[in-house]
Amino acid sequence: MLYYVAGAMALAIGFYQYSKPDYWEFAMYFSAGMAFITTALSMKPWDDILIKRALVISSWVFIAIAVFLFLYLMRTDF
Repeated sequence: MLYYVAGAMALAIGFYQYSKPDYWEFAMYFSAGMAFITTALSMKPWDDILIKRALVISSWVFIAIAVFLFLYLMRTDF
């Protein structure tokens, strides 16, 4: 449940950044929020192993995107 709350908060902050418009930070918060949500979904018991595998792979992709965007924004935001 905490993963869903953290994901929803990250998505809300991301959509706030989208309204500013600050698209780089929107992309970072959106990918972080989706990483939390897909991680929470992958922890549920699934009957089909392919769905669970796809959720785990997508969560790692969202985590990698969020990390790279965070590092990029830390370097360029002064």
